[in-house]
Amino acid sequence: MTTSRPTGIERASHDATVFLFPGQGNDPRGALTGLRRAIAQHRPTLWDKADQVLDDIDRTAAAHGYGPTRAVLLAARPTADLDYGMPQLAQFAASTVLSHLLQDSGLRPQTIVGQSLGEYSALICAGAFTVAEGTRMVCVMNTHYREFVGRGAMVLVRADEEATRTLLTATHPDLAVSCLNAPQQTIVSGPTEAIAALLARNASGAPRLHKLWLPYASHHPSLRKVLDLFLDDTSDLRQRPLRIPVISPTLRRAYTDADDLREGIIENTIKPLYLMETLHSFDPPGQRLFVEVGIGDSLIRCLKTLLPAARTFTPLTTQSNGNQTNFLARLANEAQIRTADGPGDLGLLTNDHL
Repeated sequence: MTTSRPTGIERASHDATVFLFPGQGNDPRGALTGLRRAIAQHRPTLWDKADQVLDDIDRTAAAHGYGPTRAVLLAARPTADLDYGMPQLAQFAASTVLSHLLQDSGLRPQTIVGQSLGEYSALICAGAFTVAEGTRMVCVMNTHYREFVGRGAMVLVRADEEATRTLLTATHPDLAVSCLNAPQQTIVSGPTEAIAALLARNASGAPRLHKLWLPYASHHPSLRKVLDLFLDDTSDLRQRPLRIPVISPTLRRAYTDADDLREGIIENTIKPLYLMETLHSFDPPGQRLFVEVGIGDSLIRCLKTLLPAARTFTPLTTQSNGNQTNFLARLANEAQIRTADGPGDLGLLTNDHL
């Protein structure tokens, strides 16, 4: 695959909806509980699609030895620590469910950005893979990353790229810049001993450091062997034409149907991510709506450092703060504004009924 400046942004009109699918790092336990409660109260049939998606995911995941993501995402209270692979699978499930709910409510993207793990859900949203195929690929990814658990980690450095690279050079040769997220937010990965050396600098006047909630050092050159193993184990999958442009922060451009999307999807967890460059390509933001299609608001916070005037929507932070009704009202309003052929399947999902 070739690398170039980001392209595909030109297809995102000044008032387009842009879906942003976040990577791993958020706790998925109970992530859909508030949303499920709100939908049950105001529009019960809307959850039917979510049930279908969760059934597809859990059926496929069970064949790979996983328990149900439904039990994790709809937990009434935080459950015990999750087994290896379940956090990634459940975060993927949350994004995939939310994507279907948003689209079924009339809020549909014209452009998509997938960050790391988020690209699995992003390519499902774009029509390249089915839910079952995406689930299988996440399970295969988990299988081949297992040997790296506990051997490395990732750290958020509150500094720009130049200052971060200077810090890494002075600390350990095996440290690598893995994600360029925002002007003062750079992610670093490396083996355990190298990360320990980096964290030891926390008290030495270095930039602020924060170890991330991840079991291994993603986006690191040492993971290259995962690529061939992943491609071998998914060689029977056949991608479909992309219905919506998907911009890869790794390739720094939009995918085309000539790309091997399986290769792209796994490289997006191995190679560095140029997220800041990708998000800045939407400048000026115009009247575009940027929606974080997953748990939390990490991508929107990065976006806001670059494009403060951007209009944003973070469904799985609004509802988790107890504002489920506000979430549904916002969803209905945005869908009515942005769906050219009408508000979609909104039914009772309007402000008058909330």
